Amino acid sequence: MTHCVKTKLQDSAASMKLKALIKTAILEASSLWTASGLYKNSAMHGVIFTLHHVRPSQPGSNPQQKNLEITPDFLDLAISTLRDLGYRFIRLEELEAEAKDHSVQPFAVFTLDDGYRDNVTYALPVFARHQVPFTIFVCSGFIRRTHSMWWETAFELVQQRQSLHFDFGEGREHVALASPDARDAAYQRLSRFIMNSDEAKAIDKLNQTASDCGIDPMKPVDETILDETELIALSRHPLATIGAHSVSHRAMARLTQDELTEELTSSRHYLETLLSQEICTFAFPYGHRAEAGPREFAAAGASGFKLAVTTVQAPVCNEDVTSALQLPRVNIDGRWQRRRYVAALASGLPFRVLGTFANSR
Repeated sequence: MTHCVKTKLQDSAASMKLKALIKTAILEASSLWTASGLYKNSAMHGVIFTLHHVRPSQPGSNPQQKNLEITPDFLDLAISTLRDLGYRFIRLEELEAEAKDHSVQPFAVFTLDDGYRDNVTYALPVFARHQVPFTIFVCSGFIRRTHSMWWETAFELVQQRQSLHFDFGEGREHVALASPDARDAAYQRLSRFIMNSDEAKAIDKLNQTASDCGIDPMKPVDETILDETELIALSRHPLATIGAHSVSHRAMARLTQDELTEELTSSRHYLETLLSQEICTFAFPYGHRAEAGPREFAAAGASGFKLAVTTVQAPVCNEDVTSALQLPRVNIDGRWQRRRYVAALASGLPFRVLGTFANSR
């Protein structure tokens, strides 16, 4: 690894730690302000929460994905906290009716991305106990076992090797993996390579490297993602709704128009055929502004979806209800599993502060 690359990776790691400290400080301040009753968002209708994994803490899990993992106990606490705060729990597909509802009582919607098996094993019992509906967005390529989860492949690769050779675009390089810092740096570099390249080709290259090293890229999918039989059973639960999350989990904004249409229509048609029910909701993979914009929102509507969610962090306000194909969500971050943060996140205050901070830099 060149000195220049090493320095950039060290700077990136320091930047990530700084951002985490800033977010913690903002959450603490927001929770105090929200608890005091001084902050009121008059334009807010409610909040759509994003979850991924719901499972007991697992020491050996991917540390780079800790923000996407909460415990069942914290999910239970979050629901209880929201209920105590006066939130009503609705289905995502009921959101359109909210445009006509002038209730002062805010709503909360729970969504879970990717289709993890732990959503059924650990999250479903919590939702059932509280009688809270939820939507699970699944990638048809994961369910059908035709596509891998590159973030898990990369994690397994850097954890199981002392070093590896990989072509990041300028020829094969030797990548050291002997220390925790080196493994973290390599994981971040692989992630950036995939997100900044032709994603399908980059994932193929990663999968081939993993296979050459004796690592099966499909093993994490088999172990953690629902299969067709499990998904059919889940779809019949009265609290559950199934939504589409594309075929391959690629960033929609980087696809050609034909690829975009194929990802949207194929994922929808597959699920409708498998489950014998209409699929009207979609979650954009990654879902930030760089990965989903006006072209992608229009394509989702043209493909038959009535509602689509992003990962733009914000509560649902007045204007969002009429823009049903680009709804914001709020991630319940596994690094900050505290009761006092739930009310702050639901209020949207931390994201206003973060937006002000970002715009001031």
